[in-house]
Order: sequence, then structure tokens, then C-alpha cells
Amino acid sequence: VKFMESSPQGCFAKGYRYDRYIENANANVTSLEACQQHCQSVPTCAKFLYYAFYKECWVADVNAVQEPMDSYLVIVGYRTCTTQGMQLPPRCSTELPTNGFPGSTAVASNAAWPNGKQPYSSECWPKDWQGADLPCNSISVLDDTSNGWPGLCRRLVEMKGVNGTDCEANCRSKPNCPSWQNSVYFSCWQGLGYDCFVRNNFQVRGAQRLQHGEVRVLMNMTGWQIVGLYKAFDNAEGYFKSTQDAVLFCKHVCYSDINCQYWTYAPNYGCWVEDASQNYGPSWPLTLDSANRDTDYALDCVAGEYIQH
Repeated sequence: VKFMESSPQGCFAKGYRYDRYIENANANVTSLEACQQHCQSVPTCAKFLYYAFYKECWVADVNAVQEPMDSYLVIVGYRTCTTQGMQLPPRCSTELPTNGFPGSTAVASNAAWPNGKQPYSSECWPKDWQGADLPCNSISVLDDTSNGWPGLCRRLVEMKGVNGTDCEANCRSKPNCPSWQNSVYFSCWQGLGYDCFVRNNFQVRGAQRLQHGEVRVLMNMTGWQIVGLYKAFDNAEGYFKSTQDAVLFCKHVCYSDINCQYWTYAPNYGCWVEDASQNYGPSWPLTLDSANRDTDYALDCVAGEYIQH
């Protein structure tokens, strides 16, 4: 623990593993520091996994994909805790899928990526040594009640102990806070926020939708229906006078949630986004079992994206 705490944030994280390891390069070591040193002795090692209980050290190359693992006895880390050593792989900065994505099978979908694997959700977001997402200094305001956004969102969670006047600062400090709302009673509410435009007999003192960090578009999803998304809003109340306005707000919903990878908008069906807080979501890797182009929704879909935070 002391070794992790003394190292730069983002170098180590608990509760993760890699999808592949360098063959015949694992070792038995007595500490996390020793495992990192072993990684440094293997020419192609870019990161490693240390299984503390068994004192096992497994090393991986730059293309290994980081995946969540339900065990805090496992720690992953980089070869070196320098800016260069902790640099994210190309799939987090430049790589895009080919025309074969999504494929008919998981193997076909993964093969459509230059490194042979679709990026895992939130893989490219830096983690602290406890495995939690690190806060980001780059925060953008996407929607704001001071600029005409209604901010009347439903399905938010009250932040007990946080005064409404401190709600914005509290939300900015947490990368997993997509939006905040200060009620007329000075209570603080946060969350993804559904149906934020029309809500009878309801007022707020202020609200914003925030984007933490940067967003990279991996694929245009116009004309697709992705299974496992949730309806963020529709235009049943006639709030939107143009489809372009609805598309922009739909995009903002997904951009505000660092765990949202997919959003689509169809005028007759509304805005649908990935909501990782729910029990059901798009498959990984995404295949044609979860992505359709011939449904009524897909034929009505005028905008959508597959993105990376």
C-alpha cells in the first residue's frame, strides 16, 4: 500500500486484469514493487498484474485490454510510473474500427480493431490505486439553466449532507457526476438525468450538465439500433421545435457520463443512451446480435455515435 500511495496517481489500480499476457514470462515475486521490476526486465512488457495472495506476477504488452475483475487482491500497474510509461495505448487515442465492426460474432467484432480487441468501457479513463476513476481538470458545461436549459431532470439521487449551493462544486469533483440540480429547498441532486425539459409544478434554483474530460468519436451510429440503451427523453410534450436541437441534447446526455459509449436519436422514438448504472447494457464486444440496421427504430434513427471518454 505504501508503495502504491507514494507513486503517481494512475500508475496502479486494484480490481482489474488484462485479457492476455506474454507467454512464459510470469514470475513469483514477494511484492508489487518486485513485480514492476520484473516487468521492466521483460523487453515487451508495458504493464503487469500482481496477484498478492499467490505472489504471482503476470506481464502484458501494450495491446492487452484492461478489464474489471471482482477481486481487490489483484493489482495492475504500468512498467514505469512516468508520463511516458503511463501513456495510454493507440486504441485510446487514434485507433478506429474498420468496416467489419460490429461483426456477426465476438471474434469478428474484435478482429475489426487494429489491436484485435474492442476497447473496454472506461478502459481509457485513468484510475487511482483503489480502482476508482480519477477526477479531471478539464470540465465543460454542456447545458446550463442560466443559458435557457430547463434542468428539470428526473431520476436524480439526492446527495445527503451536500447543500444545494455546493452542488456544482461537489459534482465537478467527481468524474462520475454527469449533472447536478439545486432544488428550491437547497437540496443537491445528481445523476444522469432523464426527461429534463418538461415537468409540471417543478422548479429548480439552478442545474447544469457537465462533461468531464474529452470525448473521441469512434463510429457514426446513424441508422443503427443498439440493444441495451435507455430512453433519456422524447418529444411527446413538443418541447423541441427542431430535430437538430433534440440531437444536440441527446449527445450531451451521453457526453456527460464517462461510462456512456452509445447514443442514438430517432424522432419517433426519442433519445436513447447507455446507462451503466442499470443492470442491462450493450454487449461487449458489440456484435450484430445487439446492433440492428433493419428495425423500425434503425430506419428512423437520424443521429448517433459510439464514443470513448
